[in-house]
Amino acid sequence: MDKTIRPSNKVSVPKKQVISQLENFMTVPEPKYGDSFRKIKDQFPNLLTSLGLPSEQDDIRAAVILSRSGIDINSENISLIKKLDSKMSILLDELHPEIIIKLIESGQNPLEISIDSLLVYIESFGGRFGKTDTSEILNTVRNIEPITRSAVISLNKALNIIMRDEGAALGYALKSGNCNTLGALLNMASSSRDNIDLTIDDETLINEPVMHESSIRAEIKRACTNGKTLLTS
Repeated sequence: MDKTIRPSNKVSVPKKQVISQLENFMTVPEPKYGDSFRKIKDQFPNLLTSLGLPSEQDDIRAAVILSRSGIDINSENISLIKKLDSKMSILLDELHPEIIIKLIESGQNPLEISIDSLLVYIESFGGRFGKTDTSEILNTVRNIEPITRSAVISLNKALNIIMRDEGAALGYALKSGNCNTLGALLNMASSSRDNIDLTIDDETLINEPVMHESSIRAEIKRACTNGKTLLTS
């Protein structure tokens, strides 16, 4: 589905106007663009209300994401961001390591499959594995072969990289029109910051190095290639 941002006749607010309006709601905003949004996030409900738009928590989050990526704030764009954000939340909660293992062992690269296809794949298990959390990841990968373990950990790091900075990468990906795969979102998230310092858990029992995008992609690709080899051997 083409999600490229196009001009809209609906109420929209350009980035500079957003900054200006938000600054009117507060006393002394910071001059730096990124910091100003962090400082004045709480003022977004007033802005949305003044535009006649809903101001629930998910609407506020969507408006912040749109603003940081320079996309006009209107009902259509907020809806697009909310849908993408919701999909990512489902992946974070329900893409259980057992599901990742099955996907990788079938030779399918989760970074290259469409996000919608990943969601359908998760649904095919009927909630058998439940919600995913750090302890579940660690317990599952502890006793699997190293090549697959690295790939599972890499994918979870990729998900966290994509969703850091309150999901800012979702806006940049939507703006580019390339937001259909985790690989595309990871590219956007990685290009916005060079220093990645993400681990699964501060007390992880698995001694895995912190990884950058290229290493994440390489580990997952290597495991998928290995899965394909096993299928044909």
